[in-house]
Amino acid sequence: VVQGECQDMFGSDVCTWGTVAGGQVVAFGATIPLAGVENAPADAEMVFPPPFVAVVALPADVASATGFNHLGVNWEPHGHPPTVFLTPHFDFHFYTIDPERVQAIDCADVTKPAQLPAQYTLPDLDIPGVGMMVGACIPTMGMHAVLQSELEETEPFGVSMIVGYDQETPIFIEPMIARAKLL
Repeated sequence: VVQGECQDMFGSDVCTWGTVAGGQVVAFGATIPLAGVENAPADAEMVFPPPFVAVVALPADVASATGFNHLGVNWEPHGHPPTVFLTPHFDFHFYTIDPERVQAIDCADVTKPAQLPAQYTLPDLDIPGVGMMVGACIPTMGMHAVLQSELEETEPFGVSMIVGYDQETPIFIEPMIARAKLL
């Protein structure tokens, strides 16, 4: 196991790691302490785009072998549109581009990728007070592809896997997990 960096998230350390076997990365991820989930504020002002509460580098071995170089964590105390995601949750963005490039994403290029993973869609969302988000693009994050079937759900979600894009290129995978599920 190779350790990445750690960063504070609501009074506990979020740490990245990788598992290497036979010189190959076989797994990577982050350890999210339960205390960080429990200590997340239940109420906070809605800010757009939502700020990262932690940005944590992955181990160098993981970055060189997989292309994923850091984790950006967002806390969404009220959730966000579309309706299925209007429940408190964490976004865990594993990016293939450096944090400075992520911060430069402005959603000016609204060209959607020609091909998405099977059963995924890049929805256009009209958010009151924000406007039209083509491809669910969020500045300082990127476009968010979601399973079409999830958009049709009427109950709040527990977990989802989002695939992110910028300028038609995949740039992140995002396990999105409801706070209730983590607890």
